Amino acid sequence: MMMVQSYMSSVDLRKDKGFSDGCAQSVGRLNRSEIQKMFSDLQATDLINMGIVQMGFSDGLSFRNVFRDDSISVKLLFAKLKTQMDEKYKVSIEEFEKEGIEFLKENKGKKGVVQTFSGLQYKVLKKGKGKNPTASSRVKVNYKGTLLSGETFDSSYERGTPSEFGLNQVIPGWTEGIQLMRPGSKFIFYIPHELAYGANPDPRSGIKPYSLLIFEVELLEILSP
Repeated sequence: MMMVQSYMSSVDLRKDKGFSDGCAQSVGRLNRSEIQKMFSDLQATDLINMGIVQMGFSDGLSFRNVFRDDSISVKLLFAKLKTQMDEKYKVSIEEFEKEGIEFLKENKGKKGVVQTFSGLQYKVLKKGKGKNPTASSRVKVNYKGTLLSGETFDSSYERGTPSEFGLNQVIPGWTEGIQLMRPGSKFIFYIPHELAYGANPDPRSGIKPYSLLIFEVELLEILSP
């Protein structure tokens, strides 16, 4: 960085045309890559013509307005973008919900898997001893949460610290499921979206709306009855 700053201080941009032209070209490339990335992230690259973007960039620098008013153009673009994104979002959500339903239907018949009246499915990996917690108990657990893809979205094992919480403070699938456990036991829970985060998961979690979640949970201790 110091070498770059030193070089920049030694260059007179008004006289060094080759250097200033190179900088200008870099600005153009950066803007192009940023625009492409933005529309790629939105899965809407078909809505943007980079040739027209280049013309617009040139027109803006020369204060020309070849097409319609800028404010109208932007409104039209974002209206079309919103429509396309809404359609893709709806299809995506339907796919996630369908995947969960199909998984639970198949999983229900597997050895050791039990389904409760609510639709929660679980499998006992290790039995524990003692009393079961109640719906208002505070517990200490280790757990790992994964998506159907196998991707881990949360894990107390990775953090290196067990989690403590009240069973009336968590998703319904946990409230119901952990009451089936005893200290020292280890279960796998297959939680349909109705008993998880439904349509409103935390966007930072990586969980998509209507996703089925799989949790491996180890009940370490009942902290309060």
